[in-house]
Amino acid sequence: MDGLLNMVLKRILLRLVTLFLVALVVFFAVELRPGDYAEAFLMRWALPDTVAKYREILGLDQPAIFRFFQWLGRAMAGDLGLSFANGTPVFEMIWPRFKDTAFLAFYAAALAFPLSVALG
Repeated sequence: MDGLLNMVLKRILLRLVTLFLVALVVFFAVELRPGDYAEAFLMRWALPDTVAKYREILGLDQPAIFRFFQWLGRAMAGDLGLSFANGTPVFEMIWPRFKDTAFLAFYAAALAFPLSVALG
């Protein structure tokens, strides 16, 4: 029993490390592309001081590593921020879809597990 618990804890820890690394890679991959959200949102014809003010409002004037850990802390607390497209909370946009996805995943597992045991 103790070996099983250790294995489960190691797998959970490995999944958390993997999730952290994926989030880090995706965040910095987005950082590497030219321009930023302020420039894309305001387009080419915005004045430089307008772009600078918008960067300040969005926090894009802070170092990327600081913004990543700030986002990570808020995400772990359940605050995924606001959508840039329409200003609604991201959690409210994701939750209805997540419930449907979780239902489908549970249903698929409920079918696959007995089938795999029977075939195995």
